[in-house]
This record gives sequence, C-alpha cells and structure tokens, in this order.
Amino acid sequence: MKQLLVCISFISVLSASCHREKPVKFYVGKPKVVDFYTQKKEIDPKLKFQFGNLNLYQKMEDINLEQFKKYGTFYTRDFNIYQVNNLDLLEDNQYITEIYLYFIGDTLHKIQAFTTKNMSDFFLSKYGGARLVLKDRFNKNLAMTEGAVRKRSGQIVMNKNLSNYKLKWKDRDRLISYQVDETAQKNFEALEELVDLEHLRKIEVKPMYVFTIQSDKYNQLLSRVKNDEAMATLKKL
Repeated sequence: MKQLLVCISFISVLSASCHREKPVKFYVGKPKVVDFYTQKKEIDPKLKFQFGNLNLYQKMEDINLEQFKKYGTFYTRDFNIYQVNNLDLLEDNQYITEIYLYFIGDTLHKIQAFTTKNMSDFFLSKYGGARLVLKDRFNKNLAMTEGAVRKRSGQIVMNKNLSNYKLKWKDRDRLISYQVDETAQKNFEALEELVDLEHLRKIEVKPMYVFTIQSDKYNQLLSRVKNDEAMATLKKL
C-alpha cells in the first residue's frame, strides 16, 4: 500500500510538470558582443606630462592644467590648489599616487606628491646631504645605537629600521622635504580618514611618504593672503 501511494505521488508530480508551461526565450534586436578591452578610451599623447618638468615659479597660464582638476580656491581667491586628474597621464614615476599644485596669485609656489614607496635613498642621491628630523623617541634611540645612515656601493643610504622621520634640504630659493611615516597601519592615500567608532571621533592618518618642494617665501606669502582675508572680513562687520 505504501509503495502504491509513493508511485501515485510520483505520477502526479510528473504529470503536473509535463503540463506546466515552459518559458519562451527569444532575442529582441540583434545581439552584440561587448569587448571591454577595446572600450578603454585612448589617452591623448598631448596631455601626458612628466612630474620632473613641474617647477616652482611657473605661471598658471604656462602650465597645461587639463590633466589637473581644481581642488579648491581659498583666501580671497588668491590661493588655488590643483590635483592631478588622471595618473595614467604621468610618464616618469610609477610610485606616485597623488600630486597637488599650490598657486598663490597666478604663480606656483608649492608642489606636493604622495608616493607608495620609500624613496629616501633616491632623494639623497639627487639632492645630497640632508637635515634629518626624527619624529619620535624610538627613532631617536635607534639612530643613536645603529646610526641613521649606511654606506652601500659608495653611496649614503638610510637605515631601513628607521620608520618615522623627515629629510629636509635648502636649495637656493626653495625648500625641499621628504616625510617617511611607516608607523601607520597601511599606506593611506592623501586626505583619507579613519573613524574611531568606540569614541565616535575622526582619526587623522598621515600618508606614509610625502615629497614637498616649495618656495622659501611660501609660508610668508600664504600668511599675507590669510591676513588679507581676515581684514576683508573685519571690514564687512
């Protein structure tokens, strides 16, 4: 009897599935095969640029800013920041993740680049001996016991155990620095933040490697522009 019931159930299910309407499939219009690799927009060679060709004191009108986007205008519209728009346009440094140009008036007074690799040795070979600023007690003690630099193949290189420092150079009318901070948890890109959920507050995370070159009058000029903004605000009150 049990076997008969199972057999009847099976026949019922089979019968129901036979009478169920099958979905109708057809094409609407002519099918297209999309090749995503051929969809990539070609880069105009005229827009490509080299980081090494950017230099202080260039006039805004003399720089092709098509590869940059305006990050912001501050302080009576005299202080402008431009950010690189597409790093694929950069020809000469695969380690750069961000570039910023700082204009005061119409003149470039500061260039800043963020790199994914520690390039201290490269800048030491390029600019020569630098002033070393150690940022914490651990690195100060390490430099005293192990030394801050080593000699390799006749060249001065940084002690790779140092993790938080800044190299500074003075070259005629410009100030140059390279900041290394490998104490961060990971290499965050420029201006990125973390949030401490437990205390509901923002945690500022500095990028690990920051190259900066600026005019020796940059801070003085920026203070003057800020002061002009403050005076203009007071006159309105």
